[in-house]
Amino acid sequence: MKFRLEVTGTAMRDGNFERLGIGSVKCEVKQSDWATILEQIQYRCLLLIELDACGGSHSANFVAVLDAVAT
Repeated sequence: MKFRLEVTGTAMRDGNFERLGIGSVKCEVKQSDWATILEQIQYRCLLLIELDACGGSHSANFVAVLDAVAT
């Protein structure tokens, strides 16, 4: 997963608010690390499964699983 964070802020100097410059941070996180991050912030529990469903013939069990996931 790739994402970019843009950070802005306000500071008080001599009794006046001043806008701080915009900072940008680009991040790339592996899928397994992203799942760990979501778990740590208690976002929700997910089961992430990757299936190669392109081309070729599939067993009856594989087709049944794809049908079950689709419904």
